[in-house]
Amino acid sequence: TLTHHAGIDFKAEHGTPILATGDGVVAKVDVDRNNGQYIDIEHASGFTTRYAHVSSFAVKAGEQVKRGQTIANVGNTGRSTSAHLHYEIRYQGIPINPLQALMPLDNKQVVSSVVTPQGKVTTYEYRVNN
Repeated sequence: TLTHHAGIDFKAEHGTPILATGDGVVAKVDVDRNNGQYIDIEHASGFTTRYAHVSSFAVKAGEQVKRGQTIANVGNTGRSTSAHLHYEIRYQGIPINPLQALMPLDNKQVVSSVVTPQGKVTTYEYRVNN
């Protein structure tokens, strides 16, 4: 049976650092059966990001985070078959496709930042012309 999948998965080595995709406040650091260990970050303008299946946390609820800050490490917790990051973006509580999302972050729009096992940071950005 297929189930709704509200985000995208980034396969990565267990323990790979996970970076916040935007400035915000850690709203939740929790665990549940499906997401395993996860973090929710509230951003400006009604956006929330979720980072799920993490192996360990580097932040606590209520903490301010900056874009590019390490917030957790990739894991295989919850309903998962291998190490990966499950990443979601919600706008006013409604899931949106992270590959099409344009979260307002100053004068830029960021989709995701990923650190490879070799330490290379890949950031997917869209610029807004004002």
